[in-house]
Amino acid sequence: MNDMNERKFDIEGAKEILAEKPVGKWLADGFQEIADGLKNGKKNIAKKFTCHKMALNLIPTEYAPETVKETRKKLKCSQAIFAQFMGVSLSAVRNWEQGVNSPGHASCRLMDEIRHDPEYWRKRFSQLAVRKSDKVELS
Repeated sequence: MNDMNERKFDIEGAKEILAEKPVGKWLADGFQEIADGLKNGKKNIAKKFTCHKMALNLIPTEYAPETVKETRKKLKCSQAIFAQFMGVSLSAVRNWEQGVNSPGHASCRLMDEIRHDPEYWRKRFSQLAVRKSDKVELS
């Protein structure tokens, strides 16, 4: 068992632990440890893996118009593609970048993630890109 799983911590401790490896990897390792513990008959495993031991700092950053535009430019995409990716209208992105409206919490959280690792998100864009003629329409 590694010391990361045995630490008790607050929000600052959570930030430190989450800086060590991506959240997905941390969760996958935890699930594997639970599975191994159940398989090997470890007692009190439920006490170790509880939501009372960890919280995520998910307070979104407030985005000024310039920061929204900088975030989009990190992805090297147009307003239209950025809007599609963010799940909002083109006019919403335009309004954010012009300071007419501010992005909502969910959009700010996604932009926080983009700014945290823009290379990952550029790679995701290249994986999602299709020619318009090949685009799958949802019915």
